[in-house]
Formats: sequence, structure tokens, C-alpha cells
Amino acid sequence: MVEFPDVPSGEIWEVGWIQACTNMDFINTYGDTGSTSWEFPHLTSGRHSLLSDSDGSQYPWYGHVRERAIIKGPSKRKTVEVKMTDNFHPHVTWLLPINKDKPANLTHIFRDQTFYTWLVVRNLSKDQYYVCRSVKWFMRVDIEVDTVKELGSRATVKSGYPQQPVDVPNLSIPTCALRPPNCNGNQRLMWRGSNGKVFVVINSKVTDEDLSIEDKHSNYKCHSCAGFTMEDLSRSPTESNNFFLDSNTRYTDKQTMATTHDVDMWDESVDTKL
Repeated sequence: MVEFPDVPSGEIWEVGWIQACTNMDFINTYGDTGSTSWEFPHLTSGRHSLLSDSDGSQYPWYGHVRERAIIKGPSKRKTVEVKMTDNFHPHVTWLLPINKDKPANLTHIFRDQTFYTWLVVRNLSKDQYYVCRSVKWFMRVDIEVDTVKELGSRATVKSGYPQQPVDVPNLSIPTCALRPPNCNGNQRLMWRGSNGKVFVVINSKVTDEDLSIEDKHSNYKCHSCAGFTMEDLSRSPTESNNFFLDSNTRYTDKQTMATTHDVDMWDESVDTKL
């Protein structure tokens, strides 16, 4: 829950979640024949340090339904709720993607992916972002597969345990996390054979038009959350795990939960006053 002070006429504010991926290793091994890997070309090439994880409909927000709220002035003090849930549910084929006539021989799945997530307030008239909270979390799972076994007993999780998100105080948002391309649009599936052959199985959805609007947020200005008030956009420094907006209001957060299962990877609610 986020509590907003009075908003004067003519001002429009947004509050919500922004998420970006900093790295991904997602490798599926098919015995001694080779492996596939999902990759983000903008990350592997070094073009971007982070990649937006927006749903692609309302950049830069992770989603635009319950993940973001809009406050239009004039508005009296009000409380809004913003939530986000990240789910992992990838599909991996049992069969060789280069020759599906061969028997199933998937033998191993490995995934290691890291994200940064921000709770952000945005002044639409000035296109300025104010970070209220920033956290880091990751998904790591290692699965062995024996396709000779019956369905339902083929996979064994070797490692992959629930991890709590870690607070990263006053972390600014790189501009590349606010604009296209996003993760879903930038990913491609590569095949790397043990014989040295490498080719694209599924290509990235990123188009030249996507790349041409990367600078849409070139005037982006990020302000850390250690300083947000409607009047002067300043606030006292953080103290312990609480953010103090002024002498009468205080930021508080509930315990966050994360799990490496395929459902409800993240479901977090945050109470704060602005």
C-alpha cells in the first residue's frame, strides 16, 4: 500500500514496480549431442547492462493493471495498492530441437537469472522517477533428467531453493531498464552442437523499430528515494531499514517472499507513505 499526500490540479503521478534482468544462463542439455540456450542478445553483446522486464504494453512498468497506479490532481490524500508477481513457467522440449524424429534425450536443465526490482514514483509532467525501494533477487535451479523413466518421475531437482530478495538501498535505474527491448521480446533460442555447429532455433522478436525508439527516455532523471516530498522532492537519509519521508510519515515494509518453484516466484506488498 502506498499513501499519497494531496496532489494539486494539473499534476499526474504514477507509482508502481519496474523490473530488469541483469543476466541469464538458461541451458538445456541433450546428452552428448549438444545443448540449447535462451539468451538475450542485448546482454550477451554488452549493448545493455540491464534489460527491461516490462510486459511491453506500458513501458517502463512491469505490468499496468495491479502493478501500477495513477494519481491525477486535484486529489486529496489517498492510499493506493500496487502489487507484482513474477512467475517462472518455461517449456522445455524432451526432443532434440534440430531433429525431433530422434528419441527423447533431454538430460539436464540449468537456469541462473538475476533481477533488480524497484518501487518507483513518477512525475509524468517532468518525466522524473523517484526510487522508493530497490531489491535484488535471483532464480537458480539445476535439474537432471532421465527420459527413460516414466512421465512424472523423469526430473530430479539437484539444487534450487527459496531465496529472500535482498534490499539494495538507493539504487538508481539505468535508462536501458526503462525502454525497449524487453526480456520477452529480446530472447532467442540458440543451438550449440558438440560438433561445433551453432545456429538460431527461435529468433528474437526485436525489430528495427524497437531499436529506433530506445532513446525515448533519453531525458530520464532518476532520484533516489532518500528525498521525496511533493513540495521540494527532498527527504532525510535512510535510517536502518526504514525510509523517513518527513517527521510524521514513515516507510514500512512487510516481509517479502520468494520461491524457486514454477508458480508465484514473487508476490510482494509494500506499505509506504509519501
